[in-house]
Amino acid sequence: MFHRRPNTPRIHLGLGLILAGLFASLPAFAQQYPVGSDRAVNPAELFTVCAFCHGAQGQGGPALDAPPLAGMEAWYVIRQLHAFRSGMRGTHPEDVPGQQMVVVSGMVRNDATIASIAAYIQNMPTGAPPETTAQGEIAGTDRPFIWRSPYAELNHPAPADTARGEALYAAACVACHGPSAQGIQTLGAPRLTDLPEWYMHRQLQYFKDGLRGTHPNDTFGATMVPFAKMLPDDQAIADVVGYIKAMPPEVVQLAEIKLIDSLDETRGWCVDLFAHLTNAMPLGGFQGHNCFLYMGRGPTQDQGFEVRRIREEGVFELSHFNMCMTMQEPRSGSYVGAEPCVGEPAQQFDMREDGRIVSRSAPDLCLTMGDTTVPGGGRLAAVGARPPANNTNIPQIRKLTFDTCSDAAESRQRWELRMAGDSPETTPSFPSRFLSGE
Repeated sequence: MFHRRPNTPRIHLGLGLILAGLFASLPAFAQQYPVGSDRAVNPAELFTVCAFCHGAQGQGGPALDAPPLAGMEAWYVIRQLHAFRSGMRGTHPEDVPGQQMVVVSGMVRNDATIASIAAYIQNMPTGAPPETTAQGEIAGTDRPFIWRSPYAELNHPAPADTARGEALYAAACVACHGPSAQGIQTLGAPRLTDLPEWYMHRQLQYFKDGLRGTHPNDTFGATMVPFAKMLPDDQAIADVVGYIKAMPPEVVQLAEIKLIDSLDETRGWCVDLFAHLTNAMPLGGFQGHNCFLYMGRGPTQDQGFEVRRIREEGVFELSHFNMCMTMQEPRSGSYVGAEPCVGEPAQQFDMREDGRIVSRSAPDLCLTMGDTTVPGGGRLAAVGARPPANNTNIPQIRKLTFDTCSDAAESRQRWELRMAGDSPETTPSFPSRFLSGE
């Protein structure tokens, strides 16, 4: 039995008007690709439909029960779109916003489009101000009507008690979402700190009351149900959500992935994104490159991996580009790709105590630095500079692959995390401005 107030005609009228507007957008997108095509629709164009409720900048629309999307993890967006399309989520008659999403998700007709729009959402800047109605009120879009779902409001007698919320979070949430609520991808648990209070309130109510997580194929949703039921009432929900929203912003710690053995390079060898710094190109994948920490700036954009995700999830995310290390094929000699972080097995690795980075799906394969060094172009080539003949501080490159783990290749398969403040390698004698992006 559901204890929330029943639906009202106003809710159904609002839903009908919204769906009418969305259906008007369907023909144009349907013409872009036929059913069964593996071609992705342009994500920027497709997001104009999402913006109808979620805002043009992905900032969300509370009046339409539409949460912010900007910056949401691509792997989580992918999973939820599949859940709406398959009927695992959004089919309960009391879940009015979910019913709306079931219809909208029909516009993303193939996996390529789902992956494309998910990556687009993840890369959207966060923090945009809310859109408002013509009367200056906050709304999901600039429309003359506002509706509410039966679960849009939380009834709790007192303000959120964050101390009690901390205890509840420790008991029910921390194991999957982490101590700072940043989520753990390998457990299927998303980041919580970017979600608004009203949205978390409603989703916890849904899990408690059986509106979400009860479909037999919804494995991750079913995991949430018993934990949501640990919150005895609306006050407890308010307390735990209040604690989550009171958490200080996470300080993202970055590190270079550095080969322990420097081999022939005094600056050390690091995992590096193809091309140069902010001009790096994810399509080129990862390569071996001399490390840049000697410049005194900490890990650079094309070599800075998020430490927390490596240690907690086994995911090697290049933070500046929101791209993850990806093993292209489960075989020796596999290319090391850079692709949107979607949580697939090819993006999950273990960094062992001996320093080897091994694939979880193929544990006999280790991240391996190539054995041949070639000079790189980088900033030197871009400015037409020529270092002195005896200078060894020009960019150096090696191939990077996943190869069979072996004692013979040990010097090229053992890695460490090196962060800002750690001892750098040799300081270059050639002017570092040619390497720094200045």
